Amino acid sequence: MKIIFATQRLLRNDPYGEVREGLDVSWRKFVLQCGYALMPLPNDPRIVSNLFHNVQPNGILLTGGGDLSAYGAGDPERESVEQMLLDLAARFKIPLIGVCRGMQVLQHASGVRLHEVSGHVAVRHQLDGQERIVNSFHRYGANHVGPGWIETSRHGACVESMIHETLPWAAMMWHPERESSYRLDDVELFRGIFSSGFPQPI
Repeated sequence: MKIIFATQRLLRNDPYGEVREGLDVSWRKFVLQCGYALMPLPNDPRIVSNLFHNVQPNGILLTGGGDLSAYGAGDPERESVEQMLLDLAARFKIPLIGVCRGMQVLQHASGVRLHEVSGHVAVRHQLDGQERIVNSFHRYGANHVGPGWIETSRHGACVESMIHETLPWAAMMWHPERESSYRLDDVELFRGIFSSGFPQPI
C-alpha cells in the first residue's frame, strides 16, 4: 500500500512531565478510506530526512493543531520538520496537502501574513458561493493567497482552500477527517493529489 507521511503535534501538558507526539486516529481512518497508509512522523529532522530517502513516500500531509511560532507559542521542532518537508516536496515534486494549521504553514511560507479571525473556532459555516458547509477550528487565517497559489474557496474574509499552480499541492482550512461521514469531494481531492507518487528529483 502507498505511504503518506503525516506531521504530528507536540503535547506538553502531560501530568507526568512527558512531552508526547500525537495524531488523531481519525486521520488514519480517513487516509485509509482514500486508499493510502498513514505514517506519523517524529518531530526530529534527522530521522525524517532518513525516512524520506528510504521509504520514499507517495505524499505528505501537514496536519492541524496549534499555532505557528511567528504568531504565538509554537513548536520549533515541529516547524523544523515541516520546513524540511516543504523543501523536499518542492525539490522532488512530492504531492502535499496542508490541513488547517498545515494550510497556515503553506501560507506563511509563501509570504502571506496571517491574522486572527473571529467566529472560526468549533463552528460550521458555508463556503461563499457554494452549497458546501465545512467545519472550522482555527484562530488564524489569511485574506489572500501567496505567489504560485490559486484560491479555490473562501468564507468572508478568510481563504478556505487553495491549490498550487505548478506543484501537486493543495490545502484547506477545514478538517475532512473530523466529519462523521467523509465527503466524497474531500476523498477525491486526496486521491487526486496523492496519486502521482514519488518521482525523480528535478
